[in-house]
Amino acid sequence: MPTDAAWAAIESRDWPRALQCALAAIGDQGLTPSPVRALAISLWGMANLPGALAALESLLSENPADPLYWNDLATLHFRANNFASASAAFARALELDPAGLSALHGRAESLLRLHRPADAIPLLEQCRRQDPHSASYAAALGQALLATEQSAAAEQLIDEALVAHPRSASLLLLKASIASHATRHQEALAFVARAAVEAPASFEVQASLALASWSAGDSAAAFAAQRRALSLTPKSTAEEHNLHSSLLWLMLHDPAASAQSIRETYERSNHFWAAGHPPNSAFPNTPDPGRPLRIGYLTGEFVMNPAFCFLASWMQFQDRENFTSYFYMSRALHSEHTDAYRNIADHWRDVWTLDDAALTALLARDQIDILVELSGHFADHRLNVFARRAAPVQVAFPHFPATTGVEQIDYLLTDIWTTPPGSESEYTEQVYRLPSGYIAFQLAETPPPVTPLPALANGYITFGLFQRPGKYHAQTWDAIAAILSALPTARLLCHYESAELDTPGSPAQRRVADELTPRRVDPARLLFRGSRPLLRHLAVIAEADIALDSFPYNGQTTTCDCLWMGVPVINLQGATHAARVGQALLHRVGLAHLSSATLDGYVQTAITLAADVHSLAAIRTGLRQQAESSLGNGALLAREIETAYRTFWSQWCASGSPGLSSRTH
Repeated sequence: MPTDAAWAAIESRDWPRALQCALAAIGDQGLTPSPVRALAISLWGMANLPGALAALESLLSENPADPLYWNDLATLHFRANNFASASAAFARALELDPAGLSALHGRAESLLRLHRPADAIPLLEQCRRQDPHSASYAAALGQALLATEQSAAAEQLIDEALVAHPRSASLLLLKASIASHATRHQEALAFVARAAVEAPASFEVQASLALASWSAGDSAAAFAAQRRALSLTPKSTAEEHNLHSSLLWLMLHDPAASAQSIRETYERSNHFWAAGHPPNSAFPNTPDPGRPLRIGYLTGEFVMNPAFCFLASWMQFQDRENFTSYFYMSRALHSEHTDAYRNIADHWRDVWTLDDAALTALLARDQIDILVELSGHFADHRLNVFARRAAPVQVAFPHFPATTGVEQIDYLLTDIWTTPPGSESEYTEQVYRLPSGYIAFQLAETPPPVTPLPALANGYITFGLFQRPGKYHAQTWDAIAAILSALPTARLLCHYESAELDTPGSPAQRRVADELTPRRVDPARLLFRGSRPLLRHLAVIAEADIALDSFPYNGQTTTCDCLWMGVPVINLQGATHAARVGQALLHRVGLAHLSSATLDGYVQTAITLAADVHSLAAIRTGLRQQAESSLGNGALLAREIETAYRTFWSQWCASGSPGLSSRTH
């Protein structure tokens, strides 16, 4: 019979044949449930979501009390990433059949996607009661517990489930996520590696392997895994876009990547964000150059992370009389620092549930004059919205240390040190140099006092290595070894966000020793400090006399932490934006001589500085005051940014399009 043939074709995923047979069955049997349901699933298989939904809705109009069809409708919405509609349809199926296991699980997964883990937990617990041996239910419940900060309960649940399902990739990934959340990066890598053995063709597993490898300090493995993940990811999906952004971020750590290759790669990626949508070209905004402006800030960075030190530092000083701010939060996460941003904003919008079209429409209703991009290629960016040109003028603030590559972003705020004359071709945006520098730094808490130079009491120099291990590579270790070889009494203090660094003989400690021992550095000269809360982290930094910056991806937050604690930083300047951030900071605090253009210079600068303890002590005494006066003036930066906004807006009013009279300012 045609109906049986349709279901057989569906089972084998032969969608054209399934559709043909379903239509034949409808011709024989009319619009009866089985062939219509087969038609709906066949249409979905052929990527015809509107047709599939229409078929199911016709079924439901005739059979409104059948939970099976509500479950089908919900499943289609879920697979199309319409999680709110999926949740509502699963809820209706549960009203009709409260014990329906598929609907219970589906609604819980929908709630997880909607970032409502607390609401998902009781549903998943009910799933577990009905099927206590299911690995997928255990994984989903563990994910919900972790999202509600019940880490201990999540870990216990997953550990128990792994006893029964030691080869479950989903459970192994969740165990890795728990370990990573606790900054046990080597342990996380071990679990992801096991998952990769079980599911080597999973793009989720390969993407997790890339992140875990980088966090554990293996950048080469991270690159390889990220490229595998991209090759496995369904095309033209949000997952593909996110993975591509992660690869662009990883590229900034590659010593072999040139400024031009970065620009070209980012520019070629523009099609990901444009996605076939022509940019808006007409706006109703009143072209008055002197009127108050509406400034929109769109990002997922309004949480507690390093961005807080560099965004809140100047946003709190906005001129509310001439500029009205709209903060658009594209991430579901929330922290006490999110509330701090809320207090800064004139208007707050949670937009993480909105798709690109809905968010673009909201920005139009808010009549945004200038839309500012604050995420770059970090998580939860909305570059797709910028590619649609959601506002007359669009600006990037380089919290992400590179060009965005998005054609419709007009300007990038920068400075003369990070973007020196001649480097304009590295950016797809027009560069606008802020006179005092684009970085203003503000610690989230009051720092402890600057302590005396440790070398005065120790009798030897302590170098600090404070960047995350994914920033280090062979050239870094060569330079560190050369410095330590020239100063036989010096020590190296390794400290970053890792719980494992505090454990003697841990894989994290061995990783450092394994790099330096073949380079003739005695492991006894290595000191380790693991993760610490902010004030204790700053106290660990103060144990060092001199810090060694990473390259080509320089430190920014950590470098500022060091300067505030009186610890000078040795920097290697490079030929990309990310490789010039360190020298920009050092220039502004009067330590430009600590930034070198060559690797040999980097090594020699460290050796020379270490040889003059009295100069080091003098630098330490005055460095915080110098840093606060040159880097801590958020009010000045706010005024300079607002001057830039007014310049951009005047240009748009004069010509109807953005663009300065010359390429740079």
